Amino acid sequence: MDPQQPYTQTPPPTGEHTKTPSEKVKFYHTLLIVLGSVTVILLILVLVFAGRAFINAGQLDEANQKGQAAGAEAQKIADEQAAAKLAGGDVRTYTSPDNAGNFKVDIPKSWSLAVTPDANGSTIEGFSMPDFVNTKLDQFALRFALKNQNLEAARKSLDALAKEPDPKKRKVNKEDVTVSGIKGVRYTGALSTKIPSGTAILIPIRDKTFVIQTDDNTKYLSVYNSIVENVRLNP
Repeated sequence: MDPQQPYTQTPPPTGEHTKTPSEKVKFYHTLLIVLGSVTVILLILVLVFAGRAFINAGQLDEANQKGQAAGAEAQKIADEQAAAKLAGGDVRTYTSPDNAGNFKVDIPKSWSLAVTPDANGSTIEGFSMPDFVNTKLDQFALRFALKNQNLEAARKSLDALAKEPDPKKRKVNKEDVTVSGIKGVRYTGALSTKIPSGTAILIPIRDKTFVIQTDDNTKYLSVYNSIVENVRLNP
């Protein structure tokens, strides 16, 4: 620098502008407004998509319920058709040995049957299913038995379940019934922990008890009722 020339401040380059404090405050204020607006928009979008997801879940649940209802209706129709076939004679008849009471049970021709007598054949147990019979299952479309117990002993556990005085709490309902001209007892409801909705009928046969049961009222009750109507017992 020439010591003879006076000092002057160099101006900023053309086009550049140094923001004043008030301008900086205004800038950051505007930036915060923009960011806040973006946040609000994102929140709205999240709520919209969450609402759509909730609606879709509700629609799926409704569709599932409709599907279950349709399946139940289809099963009901199938049961009614099977019951009609039973009434029309599309059956095969199981006849127990003479020393096991010589009783007769009609079952649909398309159903499988497994019978397990005891050593001397005086008591007997049968299981029937629309498909293959696996005797290790917990539930069967139809089961019948001649038990070496009198009626009072055979019905003891079911009577205990039917004793609840409050109908809303009662797990099993009991009513009188007549099968093949013999009076007995019919139980409907939760027959055991593994049979939440079944029906069992107990009929006295001298010093023994004949039992005929379905373990699933939802699927097989119509067919079961038709089978029971045609049971032939020898008192």
